[in-house]
Amino acid sequence: MPTKASNIEENVALEIALFPNPATNILNITSSETISEIEIVNTLGQVVKRIEVNADNAVCDVEELKAGVYVVRIRTLSGVEGSATL
Repeated sequence: MPTKASNIEENVALEIALFPNPATNILNITSSETISEIEIVNTLGQVVKRIEVNADNAVCDVEELKAGVYVVRIRTLSGVEGSATL
């Protein structure tokens, strides 16, 4: 199910889909815009994984992450940012 995020400054809607959620090994990420970077952040605000992307979808290996709640931050080539909870 897509998660919608918006950039308040530009009022641009960014559709993001994360699946499966919860993820144990692989996390698939799709976006309505070309993704430039993905960050996975833990509840302490620490970036635990960062990958560079140049596509509207990505596959992220999350097998090494401990079970818990994470925020996935997505930045697009056009500068739009969005986030979703994993």
